[in-house]
Amino acid sequence: MRWRWVIIMSVLFFFEASEIQAQKKLDSLLTVLNYYKNEDIIKLKLLIRISEQYQNVDPNEGVRKGLQCAELAKKIKQDSLLCECLESIGDNYEYTNKLDSSLFYYSQEIAIAKRDKNKKLLARALNNSASAKKYLRKFKEALEDYNLSIELLKEMKEERKTQYPLLNIATIYKAIYNYPQALLFSQKALDISSRAGDKYMIAGAYNEMASSYKNMEQYENALLYYRKALKEAEPLHNKDQVASLNARIGSTFSDLQLFDSAELYIKRGLAIAKETNHARTENIFRSDLVENYILQNKYEDALLELKTLNRFYESKNDSFGLCVVNIEMGKLFTLCSDEILLKENIPVKARHQTAMEYLNRGKDLATAINQLDMLKNAYENITTANEKQSDYVAALESYKKYISTRDTILNDKKKGEFRSIEMQYAFDKKEDSLKLIQANTEATLSNQQFLNKQQSQNLLLSQQQLALTNKEKDLQHLAFLKTQADLQTEQLQKSEKEKQLIIAQKEQQLQSAQVISLSQENDLNKLKQRQLLFYSIAGLAALLFGSLYFFNRNRAKQAQLKVELEKKEAEFQRSLADVSMSALRSQMNPHFIFNCLNSIKLYTTQNDSVAASAYLTKFSKLIRMALENSRNETVTLKAELESLDLYIQMEAMRFKDKLKYTITVDENVDSSFIEIPPLLLQPYVENAIWHGLMHKEDGGRIAVQVRELPNEPVLSITIQDNGVGRLKSAELQSKSATKHKSYGTKVTSERLDLINKVYKTGASVTTEDVLNESGAIAGTLVTIKIPFE
Repeated sequence: MRWRWVIIMSVLFFFEASEIQAQKKLDSLLTVLNYYKNEDIIKLKLLIRISEQYQNVDPNEGVRKGLQCAELAKKIKQDSLLCECLESIGDNYEYTNKLDSSLFYYSQEIAIAKRDKNKKLLARALNNSASAKKYLRKFKEALEDYNLSIELLKEMKEERKTQYPLLNIATIYKAIYNYPQALLFSQKALDISSRAGDKYMIAGAYNEMASSYKNMEQYENALLYYRKALKEAEPLHNKDQVASLNARIGSTFSDLQLFDSAELYIKRGLAIAKETNHARTENIFRSDLVENYILQNKYEDALLELKTLNRFYESKNDSFGLCVVNIEMGKLFTLCSDEILLKENIPVKARHQTAMEYLNRGKDLATAINQLDMLKNAYENITTANEKQSDYVAALESYKKYISTRDTILNDKKKGEFRSIEMQYAFDKKEDSLKLIQANTEATLSNQQFLNKQQSQNLLLSQQQLALTNKEKDLQHLAFLKTQADLQTEQLQKSEKEKQLIIAQKEQQLQSAQVISLSQENDLNKLKQRQLLFYSIAGLAALLFGSLYFFNRNRAKQAQLKVELEKKEAEFQRSLADVSMSALRSQMNPHFIFNCLNSIKLYTTQNDSVAASAYLTKFSKLIRMALENSRNETVTLKAELESLDLYIQMEAMRFKDKLKYTITVDENVDSSFIEIPPLLLQPYVENAIWHGLMHKEDGGRIAVQVRELPNEPVLSITIQDNGVGRLKSAELQSKSATKHKSYGTKVTSERLDLINKVYKTGASVTTEDVLNESGAIAGTLVTIKIPFE
C-alpha cells in the first residue's frame, strides 16, 4: 500500500475516534470550562483534555487551546502538566502533518523532563519525538529515541509499556524494507502483550506482522496474521480496528486474485466504517474496492465508486486522493466498453482524449506532491492508452519515463536497505563494545586468579622444602646424640673389657658409615623431588603453549576455509547471473528481431497496414513481456505460457500459417500459482520451428502440453513437433549456406544445472525422436520436468 495511506491506516487502527463522539465530548468539556473561572490545576486539566479532543474536530483550534494551557501551566508552575500541554500541541500539529512544528514542542517536553529528572515524563516525551521523526523519515534518530524510551521504562520496572515503542520500531524497519527486523520487533511486542493479556496490543502486533508479510508478497502468511488480529479485535468491540482489518484481508485476497472473497471483506469493512461515521476511512476502503472491480472488469461498478471518491476528495481538497482518482478514471476509460462511454455522454472517438486528460491530471498531481508510486502508475497507464491508440512513438516515450520512475523508486528502496544496514551496524557496534569491555574484565579476573593460584603453589612448595630441611637436621642431631652415647659407653667399659672396646670401635665405624649413607640418600631424594617438580612445570608449560598453537592454527584454517567458500559461492552466483543474461540475449536474438522487422516491412510494402499494425503490436508486447519477466528469478507458469503463445503467433504470421500449434494445460495444474524460471520454454519451441518444421514445404504443427505427474509433485512440460527429426535437420543444416545458430537450448540447460545446484532440485530436460508406425522418424519430443512444492 502507498506510504501515506499506510500512515493514515496505522493512525486509524490505534488512535482515531469518531468525529461525532469527539464533538460530543468536546461540547461537554467546553460547557464545563465556561462555568469554571479559577486559574488552577482543575482548569489546566480541562484545557489539556479540550486540546486533545480538538485533534479529531479542528486541530488548529487544538493548537490554540494547547498554547493557552501551556501559559497557565507556566503561571502556576506545574511542570508535569506543562509537559502534557506541549504534548497536546505537538499531537495537533502532527495530525495536520506539520511535523517540524510538532517536533519542536516535543523537544521542549524532553528538555523539561530532563531538567526535572522525571524518567516517566522523559520516556513519554521521547516516544512522542520518535513518532514525529518517524513520519519525517528521520529513521535513525527515531530509533535512538525509541530505544532510550525502552531503557527508561525497563529502569522503572515498567516493561509492559515497552510494547508501544517496540511496535513503532517495527514500523520503521518496515518503512526501510528490512522486513526480518520488522517481524522480530513485532514478535517482541507480541510476547510482552501476551504476557500482559493486552488483547488490543496483541491485535496490533498481529496486524503489523501481517503488513510486513504483505509487503514481502507472502500473502498466505499475511492472511493468517490478519485473521489472528481480527480474532483478537472482535471481542473488544472496537469498530475502527475491525473495519480496518476486514479491509486489509480483502486487499490481500485481491493480491491473490481471489476477487469474490476480496469484495466480500472490503465491503464488510466499508459497512463498519459507515457505522462509525469515518468518511476518510470509508473512502480509503472504497479505493480498494475500485481496484478490485477494475481487476474483475466490473467497470460500471468501479466508475460509480470513483465518482463518490472524487466528490469527497474535492470537498477536502485532498491532492493525494484526487491523484489516485484521476489515474484510476483514466485507466477505466482506456479499458471500458463503448456502452459505458455512451452512458457518460462521451463519444467513442473521444475515448483516448478523455482517458489522457484524466491520466495527465493524475500525473501532474503526483509530481506536485512527490508521490513516485503514483507517478509510475500514471506513466504505465499512459503507455497502455497510447498502445491501444497505436501511437507507438508516444507509448515509447511514456514507457521510458515509467522505467526511469521505477528505477528511482528501486534506488530509494536500496538506499533504505543501506540505511537499515548502517543503523544495524551502529547498534551492533555499541553492543560489541559492551561485550569487549566485559571480555577484558573477565580476562583480567581470570589472569588475577591464575596469579593467585601460582602464588599459592609456590608457597606450598616452599613449605614442603622447609619441612624436608627440618627433617634432615633432626636426623643429623639424633645421629650426633647417638654417637655421644656410644662414646660414653666405651669409656665405661674400657677398663673392663678390652675386647669389647675393639668391638665398640668397629660398631662406631659401622654406625658412622650408616649415617653417611642415610645423608646421601636424603640428598638424592631431595634432588629427585626437585627434578620431578621441574619436569611437571615444564610439561604443563609445553602442553599449554602446544594447545594455544594448535587452537590458533585451527582457527586460522577455519577462517581461510570460510573465505574460500564465500569466494566460490560468489563465483557460482555470478555464473548463474551470466547464464540468465545469456538466456535473455538468446531469447530475443538479433536474428529474430531482424526477421520481425523484415515482416513488418513486407506488410508495409504490400500496403497491408492492418497486418503490419497487428504484427507490430504483438512484437512490442512480446519484447516488453520478455524484458519484464527477465528481471525475476521465477515467473508464474501462466505468464510464461502467455509469452510463448505470443511468440508462436508471430512465427505463424511470418510463415503464412504454415505453422499450426496447440498449448494445453491439464485442469489439475494451477498455472497462476506454480512458478518456473523465466524464458525457459521459448528456446525449445524456436528450435522445433527452425530445425524441424521449416525444412518441410507444407510446414507442420507443434503441441505444447503441461501436466502434473501422478503421485509426485513434478511438473511435466512436453514440446512435440512433426518435423524432419534431429538427424535430418543436422544434415540439412550442414548443407545450408546460411546456418541458423540457436544457443537458447544450450543456455537453458546450463540455467537448469545451476538452479539444481543452488536449490538442490532435480529439474531435467530430455530430447527424443518420435517414430511412426513403420518405425521411421516423424518428429521430435522435448520433455522438461520441474519438481515443485
